[in-house]
Amino acid sequence: MTTTVSERPVSTDAPTATTPPPHRWIPWAVAAIALSAGAFYAYSAATPALHGYYTPAVVSMSESLRNFVFGAYDSAGLSGIDKIPGSLWPQALSVAVFGTSAWSIVLPGLLATVATIAVLYLTATLWRGRVAGLAAAAVYATMPLAAALSKSNVPEVWFALALCIVAYLTMRAVRSGRLVWLLAAGLAVAAAFQVKMLEAWMVYPALALAYLVAAPRPRWTRVWHTLVAGLVSIAASLWWIVLVTVTPAAERPWVGGTADNSAWSMVFGYNGFGRVTGAQGTFIANFAGDAGLSRLVGSQVGADVAWFLPLAVVAGVLGLVLAVRSRDRVRLGGSVFATVWLVPVALTMAYSAGIHTFYVAAFAPAIALLVGGLVPDARELSRSAAGRLGVAALLAGQAAWTCWLVLRLGDHPWLVGVVAAATCLGLALFLGGRRVGLALAALALLAAPLTWTLGTTGSLNATNPSAGTSSAPGGPGVGGPPSGPTGRGPGSGGRGGGGGSASFDNAAATELRTWLESHSAGSTYLVAADSSVAGDLVLAGAHGVVALGGGFHGSDPTPTADQLAEWVESGQLRYVVVSGGRGPGGGPRTAWLQATCTVVSDAPSSLGTVYDCAP
Repeated sequence: MTTTVSERPVSTDAPTATTPPPHRWIPWAVAAIALSAGAFYAYSAATPALHGYYTPAVVSMSESLRNFVFGAYDSAGLSGIDKIPGSLWPQALSVAVFGTSAWSIVLPGLLATVATIAVLYLTATLWRGRVAGLAAAAVYATMPLAAALSKSNVPEVWFALALCIVAYLTMRAVRSGRLVWLLAAGLAVAAAFQVKMLEAWMVYPALALAYLVAAPRPRWTRVWHTLVAGLVSIAASLWWIVLVTVTPAAERPWVGGTADNSAWSMVFGYNGFGRVTGAQGTFIANFAGDAGLSRLVGSQVGADVAWFLPLAVVAGVLGLVLAVRSRDRVRLGGSVFATVWLVPVALTMAYSAGIHTFYVAAFAPAIALLVGGLVPDARELSRSAAGRLGVAALLAGQAAWTCWLVLRLGDHPWLVGVVAAATCLGLALFLGGRRVGLALAALALLAAPLTWTLGTTGSLNATNPSAGTSSAPGGPGVGGPPSGPTGRGPGSGGRGGGGGSASFDNAAATELRTWLESHSAGSTYLVAADSSVAGDLVLAGAHGVVALGGGFHGSDPTPTADQLAEWVESGQLRYVVVSGGRGPGGGPRTAWLQATCTVVSDAPSSLGTVYDCAP
C-alpha cells in the first residue's frame, strides 16, 4: 500500500514566499475569546462547586510527599482515592503554594480550561488553517460543559486538555512524519492515563490511524513508528500502577475502591471494563440517563455537548470525503483523527452501563475540532451554486436541531425565534452572494449554547457538574440539594447524587476538630472517623485523621478491627467518630467498637457520635 494523498503539508492559510500570512487578526481574536472565557470562568468560580470526595484528598495530598504521590484521601495517609491521582496533583501543588482555600483548588482547573481553548486553536490551525482554529476555539469556549467544569475540580478538566494536547502533537507528527512527535503524542496519552486511566487509551485508534494514513513516510516506516510509539506510551501509562504494586502495602494508602488493595484491579476492573459492562462490584454512575443514543441529548447532558453533535458527525464524514478528493494528506490525517476520536468515544459514553454527566468531556473537544474544520470546507463548497445550496441546507438543518434541543430541554423557549430568524436572514444574505450572511448564521447557532454557558453561574452541583440555567444545584435535571456539609450527609458513606459543594467553613467540623485536638494529646492519630466525616475534618484543618472505610462509598475494608485494636492498645489512637448511630462500616469493626469503646457524652455530636476507646 502506498500513500494515496499529496506528500505536501498543506494549510488553507499557508502564505507564499511573496505574500503575508492572511487573517493576521485571528490570533488576537482567539486570545480575546480565551481571555473573555477565563474572566467568565473566574466570575462563575466565585461560587465554586468543589467535589466532596476529591477536595479532602487534595488537602491531604498537599501535606506530605507520600500522600501526594499515592493520592491519599485522609490526612493520616492510610486511605487512597479510587483513581490514579493525576488530576489532583496540580490542585495539591496549588494548595501547598497558596494555602488551603477554594480558590487555590479551583484555579488550576480554570487555567486548564482556558489552555484547552488555546490548544484547540493551535491544533485546528495546523489541520485546516486559522479560520478553522478560530471556529474551534469559539465552539469550545461557548460549550456549557467547559464552563461547568471550570468551576469544579473533577478530573475531566485535565482530561480534556490532555486529549487536546494529544491531538496537537498528532498533527505535528502527521505533518512531519517524525518519530519524535509521535512519541510525544504517545506520552501525552500516558499523561491522560494518569487522569482517566483506560479512557485515555480510547484515543489510540485515532492517533494510530491518522499517522498510518497520512504521515509522509514509507508504509513500513509508518508501521514501526506507530508500534514503537504505542509501546512507549503504554509503558509510560503504567508507571503509577507499577509503583503502587512494588511498594509494600504498609508504606502506602489502601487503593480506594478495591477489596484486594490492587492498583491493577482498581484501574482495569473498578474504573475500567466494569464501568462499561456494569460488572458486579463496580460503582455504576447512573446520573446521565438510560443507556442509548438518547442519553447524549437527554436533560442531564444534552445541554452540555449536544448542540453541535450531529453537525460534528456530518463534518467528519464530509471532511473525510473532501480530504480524499483533494489528495491532501494533512487534511486527511486531521479528519481521520478527529472523526475516530469522536464517534467511538461518544458511542461508548452512550452505551456504558452508567456515567457521570461530566464524562462526556472525553469527546467534547472533538466536536469543536470537527465543527472548526467544517468552516473552511463550507467556504470551499460555496464556490459553486450547488455547493452553496448544500451549505445552506446544512446550516438550516443545524438551526432546526438547535431549536428542537431548546424545546426538549425546556428552558429559554424564546431562543427558538431568535435562532430561526437570525439563521433565515443569514442564509438569505448568503444565498444572495453576501458572505457576511454565513457569519450571521454561524453566530445565531452559537446563541443557545452561549445562553446555557452563562447559566452555569447558578449551577452548584459538585458531584455532577453540568450546564444549568436555574439557581437550583446542578441546573435542570441534574443532582439535587445538598444533604449535609459536603452535600453527602454526614456519614452517608457515599457521595453520588448529592449536588452540594465541599465547604471549608463547616462550623460543626471546626468545633469537633478543636475538641479532638484538646483531648488527643500524645496520640499518633487524631481520630478514626467515617469516611465522609473524615473528609469534613480534613477540610476543617485537622491532621492525623483516619478514614474508616475509604473509597467513594466509604466501604473499603480498611482499617481492620485488628488494626484499630492495635492502635488503641499502643496509644496511637483514642477516639472514633461514627455518624448516623451506626458502626464504622459494619462487621468486625462495629463489633470491636461496641465491645471496646464508650460514648463521650460531652463531645460535639453534630457530625456523629464520639467514642472513647482508651483502655
